[in-house]
Amino acid sequence: MAPALYLRSSRLGRTLQRHGTHSGKGCTTKGDVGEASYAAVPHFVRIHRKLGAVEFDAYAIVAIIELAREKRGNPQLPEWLEHDYFAAIRKLAEIGAVEVFHTEVSEVVRVILSVVAIAKGLRIHGKFLVQYSEGELLDMESRA
Repeated sequence: MAPALYLRSSRLGRTLQRHGTHSGKGCTTKGDVGEASYAAVPHFVRIHRKLGAVEFDAYAIVAIIELAREKRGNPQLPEWLEHDYFAAIRKLAEIGAVEVFHTEVSEVVRVILSVVAIAKGLRIHGKFLVQYSEGELLDMESRA
């Protein structure tokens, strides 16, 4: 399921809609993000912590936003947001380092590991974890 569609149907997505933080629009998988996407990251992490459940949503959306941040055409992260933005990614990675052992769902494990990889500066690893399924990675490996 595409991350934007998953978010709209998920517990985090419903919570964000209820609090007026997310309309279900503007989350894309095309790689285009803006200041609002960057500003939402600390809120995604805060809400994820508050929900207290191991879920796909926050990890996938944060990973996608962070990976898109450096793509050509996307705005730079505003200076006023840098501290909170990167602190939120680090916090989500720390939470994920614990939560990864409390799920058996491979998609959830992959997005958690993606955020951990990104937080540790392993952006390419994070990209492959969030964008490709195990089957797709095995197919790539077999053709290498």
